[in-house]
Formats: sequence, structure tokens, C-alpha cells
Amino acid sequence: MDTASRGPHNNNWRDYKGKSTVLLENLPAYEGKEMPTFSNGWLHNFQTRRSIRSLTQYGEDGSVKQQSAEQMIEVRQALSAYSLRDQFNCDETSLYWKRVPDKSLSTRSLPGRKKEKARITAHICCNADGSELMPTWYIGTAKTPRAFRAAGINIHNLNMIWRHNRNAWMTTVIMEEWLRWFDSKMVGRKVALLMDNFSAHEAAVHNINTSCYPLCNTLIIWLPPNATSRYQPLDQGIIRRWKAYWKRQWIHYMLSEYEAGKDPVNSMNVLRALRWGIQAWEMDMSPDTIIRCFQKALRNLEEVADSPEPAITDISNCLAQLRESNYIRDVMDINNFLNPADETVQDDLEHIDEQILAQFGPEIQEESDEEIEVLPKISVGEAIEALYKLRLHEEQQHEGNQAFIKDLLKHERILNARKLGGQQQKDIRAYF
Repeated sequence: MDTASRGPHNNNWRDYKGKSTVLLENLPAYEGKEMPTFSNGWLHNFQTRRSIRSLTQYGEDGSVKQQSAEQMIEVRQALSAYSLRDQFNCDETSLYWKRVPDKSLSTRSLPGRKKEKARITAHICCNADGSELMPTWYIGTAKTPRAFRAAGINIHNLNMIWRHNRNAWMTTVIMEEWLRWFDSKMVGRKVALLMDNFSAHEAAVHNINTSCYPLCNTLIIWLPPNATSRYQPLDQGIIRRWKAYWKRQWIHYMLSEYEAGKDPVNSMNVLRALRWGIQAWEMDMSPDTIIRCFQKALRNLEEVADSPEPAITDISNCLAQLRESNYIRDVMDINNFLNPADETVQDDLEHIDEQILAQFGPEIQEESDEEIEVLPKISVGEAIEALYKLRLHEEQQHEGNQAFIKDLLKHERILNARKLGGQQQKDIRAYF
């Protein structure tokens, strides 16, 4: 597998100058304006400030493997000063949240299928013993997707953080914000954060280290370049399983929509995709999976046993149903459906233009034109009534869940206090 490594690129300033002109021509701020000129000194300083690096492709030969193995000895020594609870790893993955498992769509254009290019990037982070799964940061294209507004929800009430740019990619600005947010969550602790040398990661760390406000609680430990697919815990199965849990929900949704005579691509929206992602991360991901993946990556345990995955079997059965029902004409292989190559975050010269434009391009106000159902605002009274019915249902069961009933009672009290507070505020207004 070819991987990117840092290194000089023959100092070909003429190429950089030409590339700068092309980028500026694509920025709306320079539309119709005279293009500036760039000296070699300015370009060198800009490259240094922004941590822009040339990339050369190398195969992972024996010398590279040996060098990576030696670097991992240093990584393990640095990690040995931290408990498993205080060892974290973070990384990104893309998710095409409208893609259906139809092989024909990848080889020819079909009417109405342009929306399947809708993509978000998920930035995932957890610790080595699986006790802390940090809220996922999702990056989309729209500042406020219509699905958020149609549901009338406060996005901050979901255990996630939403960011945006025109390409839905991780950028230096977002990564720097994430690092400071992560560091603020670790107050009172000293933790180690494993990261690969993705350019946005390196540039963000450089900006922080050269600022007046460095990280206080977090030590960044860099994984060896050219070998992150082998030594990064998240790449050893954590991200793959998260995607399997997500895509299990997506394929079940496809089947139900097809059976109802609807097109799931049209009815799917980004809010539903995010909710599935949150559930897959917080409810489906097991600590055992995380522990095994950290052991395999960092303890050099190549034969760490993995438990059977029911989600894979479930997805495989659903793909068979799609094939038999002819809802999809050419069902793809399950591995291609679960881990398509273009969902891997790229960091090479072919993508550097889009990464730069993503940071400086105009904001996109709306998502794609999928069908959006406007949901009614639920009153406090309606919520109390629904909660009462749910509690009553659980109390009527032969073996009801007592802990669940207790939680429902607690939330009923919260809602009743909210209702009383609203009534008191309404009464006070009557005096004015």
C-alpha cells in the first residue's frame, strides 16, 4: 500500500506559484480582481507558517517497516508513563450517508442519484480501556442543515458537535479548535493523545505550540508516518465496527422505505444520519472491541482474538433481501459497502487544493434538496403525557425494568417543574 511521507519536493517554486494562482482564481473574494504576485521568500514563509508539505509516495518496504518498528518502541515507552485510561487516539473518517449498495451507480450515471454524494466527516476519539468515548465531531457542508431546523431541535442537546465547510473535511482551523476543546475536557489530568501525521493535525499542533496558549493537559504523541494503518488503534477495527453499526441502521431503513413504496435516498436526511452515528458510537461500541484494537496496535499483539460481529451477519442478510426483491439491480459486495475506498480520508497532492479551498471558500447555507418533514413542536404537556404512558407500560409488564421506571419518574419531575416554571412566568406577565 502506498503511503505519504514528508520530504522536500525539489523546491519547485514555479509549481507553487502556479498553484497559488489557480487557488486564488477559485476563491470568490478574488473574483474579477487582479491576481497578486508571489516571491520565493513569501512562498517559503507561507509554507512554513501553514505546515504545507510536499508529499512523495513510497511503498512500505523492509527499511520503512524497520524504521516504523523502531519508532513504535519510543511511542510505547512514552505511553508507559500513562494509565490505559489516560491514553487516547483520534482520527477522521468520511461517511457517504446516502450511498446505496448498488454497484451500477459507481460505473454509470443514473437519474436522481446525484444526492448519494452527500458526505460528512466524523472525528472520533476514545481511550485505551474503552471507558471514555469522546463526543464525536461531525463536519458537513451546511452551516445549519434544513433537517435541523425542520425538527426544531437544539443541536447542542445531542451529544455531538457540528462544524462545516464547503467540502465537509477536517481542516487546520477545526482541528485546532478540537484540540483545545479536548484539552479543556482533561482538566485535572495528564493524558497522551496519539495522532497520525495528517497535514491538518500537524498544522493545528504547530499553531498551538507557537501560540501563547499551548495545551496544558495533553501530550501529543505522533505515530510513525507510513504505518498508521498498522499502528493506529482506531484503524485496527474501531472505525470499521462503528461504520458497520451505522450501516446496519441505514440498510434496515432502506428496506423499510422500499417496502413502503418510498425512495430512501429522497427521505434520508443528515439529522437521521447523525443520530445513527451517535447511537452506534455510544450504545453499540463495546469496551472489549476498543481494548482489543489498542492492544493489537500498541502492544504488537498480531493475533488478538476478535468476537463475532452480529451486525455483519445482519447486513449480509439484508443485502440478500435487496438482491432477491430487486429493489437494487446490482447489489455490491458487503466489504465494498462497509468500507468503500473513497471514505478513507486522503492527504496527498491530489487533494491539497480542495483542502485549502475548504478553509477559505464561501459557506453553504443549505444541504441537498432531500424531502424534509417539518416536525411539530412538542409541548411540555404532551411530553408529560407521553412519558406517563411509557412509565405505565413498563409498570404493567410481568418483569418491568425498575431502573428504567425510576429514570422515567425523575424525568417526569423535571418536566413538571418546567411546566410550573412556564406557568409562573405567564402569570407574572399578566401584571404588566
